[in-house]
Amino acid sequence: MLLECDEPGHGEIFVVEGRDAGNALRQIRNRRTQAVIAMQGKIPNPARPSNKTRIFKNPHIQSLQKAIEITDTKIRYARVLLLCDADADGIHARTLLMMFFSLHYPALLEQQRLFVIQPPLYKINGAGGSRRFAWSQSQLQSMQAGGGDELQISYYKGIASMQPDELQAICVNPESRTISPVTPADGAALLSSFQQSVTKS
Repeated sequence: MLLECDEPGHGEIFVVEGRDAGNALRQIRNRRTQAVIAMQGKIPNPARPSNKTRIFKNPHIQSLQKAIEITDTKIRYARVLLLCDADADGIHARTLLMMFFSLHYPALLEQQRLFVIQPPLYKINGAGGSRRFAWSQSQLQSMQAGGGDELQISYYKGIASMQPDELQAICVNPESRTISPVTPADGAALLSSFQQSVTKS
């Protein structure tokens, strides 16, 4: 599912997991500069040798390529933003996408046009209407240690479970969100980690 924007050459495309996530961004994106593609399922592991010749036959990869019109040196959008869920499944999906771009389209990393947006895992409501967010279990525990018994904790099952204003502020609005570029060193580290895990198994 692709939600196009009016000015792709000056805009960005969010790569998200599933139709629900795509619909959540549909409501709050800037239609002029922000496109969305919802991936239906995970891609095969690009670093696995057995997947080398069949990776581009995968329907999810084909949909992604068609949407962003990517070649070895060019891409339709100014930026590609990976926005996957904060749980272990989402982290795995994001890692596979990072390895895919690193292995097959390294120019995207070299030009700093591939980014990651990390959504929170928990929302913490405190006394007096305060609202904070935690991106990990350890961060949540630190907040609990200093927050007493009045904290109300909500677990995000995915970005589609976030309130629109939360999703807008944390992940979508360029003025308030935090994005991290995926560098060639990041891609090399992911590949090295995969190769080490295969060697030990």
